[in-house]
Amino acid sequence: MLVLAHLSHWNIRAEMWFGLTTLLVAVGALFLEHCRRFGLRWRAIFLFIPVAWLLFSLRQSQNLLWGWQLQVFMAATAGVLALLSLDRVGRWRLPAGIAWAVVSTFSFAAGFAVWPAGVVPLFTRLRGRARLWAILQWSIAALLVVAVYFHGYWKPGAHPSPAYVVGHPAPALRFLLIMLGAGLAQPADAATARVAGILLLLALASALLLLARGKGRRNEAVLGLGLVTFALTASVLTTVGRAGFGDRAEQETFALMSRYTTFTALGVYGVYRCSLALRGRIRWLLAGGLGGLMLLGSLAVVQPELVHGRDLRNAHRGLQEIVLRHRTASDQELGRLYIDTELVRSSAAFLEQEKLTVFSEPHPR
Repeated sequence: MLVLAHLSHWNIRAEMWFGLTTLLVAVGALFLEHCRRFGLRWRAIFLFIPVAWLLFSLRQSQNLLWGWQLQVFMAATAGVLALLSLDRVGRWRLPAGIAWAVVSTFSFAAGFAVWPAGVVPLFTRLRGRARLWAILQWSIAALLVVAVYFHGYWKPGAHPSPAYVVGHPAPALRFLLIMLGAGLAQPADAATARVAGILLLLALASALLLLARGKGRRNEAVLGLGLVTFALTASVLTTVGRAGFGDRAEQETFALMSRYTTFTALGVYGVYRCSLALRGRIRWLLAGGLGGLMLLGSLAVVQPELVHGRDLRNAHRGLQEIVLRHRTASDQELGRLYIDTELVRSSAAFLEQEKLTVFSEPHPR
């Protein structure tokens, strides 16, 4: 963020483009792995189309339009690259996996989910003493990262207690289900999101049961299981940290926030990938159903998110005009930016002095 701010005079469009590029890296890496696993035949490439729709869905509007949300894309992309590194053969896979996991963790708190997710490929791909040694090194790295991360940590006073989910399991479960399905539902449709979350868990349970009974190729499901673990753990962590906010309506609003759908979309792809590892007719039934769900869900959010983007652009233009005339703007106008109007005035004066953000280019007065 600091490098981009320096290079662009703190133009948040640079952050937006960086975030989108980071997302492109994640999708590109997953596509290359998909082709490596299933080949370059047209049918194999066609199977990735619903995934591309989902991972580039406009349902991620907060991450796409709020420049500083590049941290979410960094955490998700680094998590994907960590799992891909661990899923390959080679002496550098563990150091590379740990390095990407560190980036994921220190980009966004949900990046902690990469550590339990990384155990999946290590446990599955390795055998005997090599497996134990790799998991031990991975676990030590995870403990060190946790220790460094939480050194000097204090919980913000306005945040709910993490123990809320223990004393209120039903609201916590509802929050989790809505969050899991939020990427396949419109921004304010908690009911559809909850149904989608339930369907995804049922599809995952079905795929795991069939794989356990020998109805598929387990080695082809390893990445999918890793992505599911990553997304589920990230969702559980978010539920622990956010489910206690407000009443039911406020909780549903938090669960539907588009900033979290980048992680849950990876989980949806993980379930889809597990279904592709099955054999016979059930493979096409399950994968076809999930593919249709991804396409329909991605298509359903286009119109409302385009409206949201237009409204946000217009709102930002209005705020930009207020900042440009901060010296003469009223307290009521400045209050639209932040409740502390004196802080807004002093900050705007600093931005003008340093020629940053809206003051980096000449504007008509």
